[in-house]
Amino acid sequence: MKNILKNLMAPKGSFLYQLTVSFIVGITTLILVASVVTSWLASNRTESDLIKQGHQITENLARQSTLALLYGEGENAKDAARGALAFPDVLDVYIYDTAFRLILHEGKTLEPTIIYFSPLVNSSALILDTETHWRFRAPVYSQVSQDNEFVVLNTKPELLGYTDVVLSKDTLVDTTTNIFVVNSIIFFSLATVLLLVLRFMAKRITQPLNKLSSTMYNAESSVENAYADEDGPQEAKVIAHAFNQMIKAINERDKELKNQNLSLENRVKNRTVELAEARDRAIEASKTKSRFLANMSHELRTPLNAIIGYSELLMEDAIDKDNQSSYSDLHKIHGAGVHLLSLINNILDLSKIEAGKIDLYLEAFTVKAMISDVLVVIEPLVKKNNNTFRVDCPENIGSMCSDETKIRQSLLNLISNACKFTKNGEVSLVVRPHKVNTHEGISFQVSDQGIGMTEIQVNNIFREFTQADSSTTREYGGTGLGLAISKHFCEMMGGYIRVTSVKDEGSIFTIFLPRVANNTSTSEEDDEELDDNNDDKKLENKTVVPDTADEIDHAERE
Repeated sequence: MKNILKNLMAPKGSFLYQLTVSFIVGITTLILVASVVTSWLASNRTESDLIKQGHQITENLARQSTLALLYGEGENAKDAARGALAFPDVLDVYIYDTAFRLILHEGKTLEPTIIYFSPLVNSSALILDTETHWRFRAPVYSQVSQDNEFVVLNTKPELLGYTDVVLSKDTLVDTTTNIFVVNSIIFFSLATVLLLVLRFMAKRITQPLNKLSSTMYNAESSVENAYADEDGPQEAKVIAHAFNQMIKAINERDKELKNQNLSLENRVKNRTVELAEARDRAIEASKTKSRFLANMSHELRTPLNAIIGYSELLMEDAIDKDNQSSYSDLHKIHGAGVHLLSLINNILDLSKIEAGKIDLYLEAFTVKAMISDVLVVIEPLVKKNNNTFRVDCPENIGSMCSDETKIRQSLLNLISNACKFTKNGEVSLVVRPHKVNTHEGISFQVSDQGIGMTEIQVNNIFREFTQADSSTTREYGGTGLGLAISKHFCEMMGGYIRVTSVKDEGSIFTIFLPRVANNTSTSEEDDEELDDNNDDKKLENKTVVPDTADEIDHAERE
């Protein structure tokens, strides 16, 4: 029913159709409600009359059944019972003694079930109400002497028994049905006349709206001269006038839009040319930057390698000659050169990462051996701040197929940071098998007991040239490139880095890498501008970290 009403009232047909449907639904509902209410009121009135009649019949029968109950002879009440059955709706008559033993039954059906109920003195009661009938009961009292029925005693009435009368509901049902049918016929007749009148009035009201809707429909193809006639009822005139004003405004706006479109096309053409020129300049600037970085890195590496090499030779001579003063100065020169070379490598790596032209050199290696190499390099950094370093790496951790140099560089960045920011504490490296997405992998967890970071600092720690805050840079040094580069390296190999930290308690950095790396580098492209020669490529793959107490002064928080 709900779906039918929804489909009828859906805004698919004309306004006249919807108005007619609304009238039909409303009038039909009104008719049904009125018929039901009228029938219900009539039914209640009829039911009340029939119940009243049932009480009267039952009480009359009780008064006429005194002798039958006094002598226990039902024959004495047969005439009274048949008189009660003479009423149209009476079905059965019962007479019981005080023990509810049946004395007399007259009627169509004998009910085997006895209802044990005693009404009040001198009153009848409705003891059963079913869909088909009512059952009334009245008590029978007597003040007649049992020795002489014609002698009346002035004593308290004595209960002799009960009389039951079963009254049918057929008259009630027939009356209610007839009233409902008659009311429905009358209401539907009136509704038909009313609907015809409303239909005629609605048609007159909607005719101007139909003309206006036709004009609006034609305006979809062309709004020029698509004006509506301003006639009909006042409301229709107002709508037509508003529509005409809208059409006028649209025509004026169309003219303005045509002029603006012509102007915009010219501006787009000019701007497209400017953007193309700007793009070409940006591409050329990027190439120039790449060439500059490659050339400068090569030009800086050559003398730095010479300085580092000669300082190593001179340090060996100083050791042979037991010249501690010269050895100390040469050691500082060597450390500064190594540190500067590390910065140049980091800047070049970052430039290649931004250009998407950094390569992965995949090879198979054992994780345990790589960790051992890291321990040898990181030992001076641990001693610098009087820290202890703990390694937890299972013997059966196995091997990996990845870029060993970049993994080693990432671990050294994390461990050097942990050692630099921890004093008189413990730095640990825990290596465990781990699932990276659905692939077998390994996790490297570096934890410290250092200064820690706030949540805001953790969110910014992987940005290029960014450290926890300016005070960290002043106190501990560093350029803020190491963590950013390590993050890019891990993502290139199909892994990632996560960090958790508590201020003044320490930090935990964890690298998750698959055992077999996914090579996401762009080595297929021309990379000659960033790799001048084989010597530079070898230097890129060489991880440089400070290895003496003097060089530790240059360690970064990256």
